[in-house]
Amino acid sequence: TGLIVEKDAAGTWRWIGWSTNKFMDWDGEIMAESAHKEYMEWLDENPDMSPAFMSWHTPDTVRKSAVDFWTYENGFVIMSGPLTEEEAAGLLSVQKEIDLGMSHGTLVLSRDPQNKTVITKYRMYEVSDLPLENAANPFTSLETVTKEAGMDKKKYFEQLFGKDKA
Repeated sequence: TGLIVEKDAAGTWRWIGWSTNKFMDWDGEIMAESAHKEYMEWLDENPDMSPAFMSWHTPDTVRKSAVDFWTYENGFVIMSGPLTEEEAAGLLSVQKEIDLGMSHGTLVLSRDPQNKTVITKYRMYEVSDLPLENAANPFTSLETVTKEAGMDKKKYFEQLFGKDKA
């Protein structure tokens, strides 16, 4: 899975996930290692600009707390944030049936002039949980996956939030 939900040492529910990396995605784009390192430094200086955490890029599903932890390790951007009891219960319930992955909404600020498929500067405005099989990047999990397509969003939201809230 690309998303872990568990309690921290203080007993607070948290999600931990790897939202992106330095490897080519299914669209043929690469976010350069230098771009990730620059973004981590920028977040350190601007923590109030950290991305929102939502489900499948859907604004109505934004969680109560934004990302409050970020790091870049061995080619991967790892992020984390607190969850309410209800948010954790929803994700844990979905994880019983669906392997969760991650995706992100990002503003591309610059690309390599010699190779336009390489992103050299960006800003994330959201990170999303979604079925792993729908993640655009094959390495937001330990498995190789297919692009964001396939599973019905409504069905996923029903499993995550319940039929009445979907």
